[in-house]
Amino acid sequence: MEEIYDNAVDVKTLSSRSSTIQEGPRRFLRASVLGLGLLSVFLLAGLIGLAVHYLSAVKADLTERLQARDQLMGKRECFMWGFA
Repeated sequence: MEEIYDNAVDVKTLSSRSSTIQEGPRRFLRASVLGLGLLSVFLLAGLIGLAVHYLSAVKADLTERLQARDQLMGKRECFMWGFA
């Protein structure tokens, strides 16, 4: 009878091995999900930063163009009224 229970230790060793083998792909999956999540956060932050930079550059350019137009319009009005 004791010979039957001698193999019980080997069965436990096999089951613990299989859980370790299954744990490896889970760790890889978790690491992959974490890495892809961080990558998406950094890409989103980069896109937001580029959008802010682009909009500020466009606003500055528009301001410069409007000031130049106002200066030209002021000179044009002076010439129209005969002021030099």
